[in-house]
Amino acid sequence: MHDRSEKKKLRDAARHWASGDDPTAGDDSVARELRELGAPPEVIAQWERRAKGNAERARFAILEENQDAVRLFLASSTQWRTAGMGGVAIGLDYPGVESAARMMALAVTPTLFADLREMEHAAIKAMLEKRR
Repeated sequence: MHDRSEKKKLRDAARHWASGDDPTAGDDSVARELRELGAPPEVIAQWERRAKGNAERARFAILEENQDAVRLFLASSTQWRTAGMGGVAIGLDYPGVESAARMMALAVTPTLFADLREMEHAAIKAMLEKRR
């Protein structure tokens, strides 16, 4: 069983995933194009600060003991059950998660399932906060 700090790392990983960071994190091609187009230096500097911040948020270390849970969580990212007109995520579809685990040759132990649920709850909370 994981201690508190390891559970926190799982929750942090789920929140990181749910935050939907900018996919252009660390991409300096936009700043280069802005320069070529003659954009004002303050606009270029603003973009570079944004890209640098996104690149720093994009890095996230996963503890070795959490790797299976994180891998299964990411592989199950299309298995969210949603509700309402806005498609609010209410939880993972466990049969879909079980299929993903089987295809990944992962044995879903009680510990792995508990870790996955820890991540699920943290991701739901982060997605709800993002909607506000």
